[in-house]
Amino acid sequence: MKRIFAVLLFAFASIVVVPAHASNDENSLVGVYNGRFAPPGKDLKFDNVPGMRIEIQSQKGETITGVATFYGIYCVGEFSFSGTATGSSLQFVTVATDRCYPKTFRLSREGKILKGEFTVTMKAGGVVEYTVKVSK
Repeated sequence: MKRIFAVLLFAFASIVVVPAHASNDENSLVGVYNGRFAPPGKDLKFDNVPGMRIEIQSQKGETITGVATFYGIYCVGEFSFSGTATGSSLQFVTVATDRCYPKTFRLSREGKILKGEFTVTMKAGGVVEYTVKVSK
């Protein structure tokens, strides 16, 4: 009897345990999106474009917060962000660091895919636009 109880308890615990960032709401943006970003003149289809991850950690109404992680050659690291999500449109800005400028993201949601662009405004005044595509 004790063995059956232990098995049932383990099975129940396995079903109930859900990661803190997960959401049961299909419309929720909360979650981890992995993909790539491409600098001007590059195509997202090529293997040599850098990778990235966008983790939306919370969504309260239209306000979203999270962390954008850049891999590869362009300002590598994790950068927190906050912004808004209205309908299928998302806009957020990463926090600047002493070595990286803030990045302004403008993305649209198509199912489990976020795509669009982010821009970086350089100190010298130039603006560089990168293409982004990530999926859950």
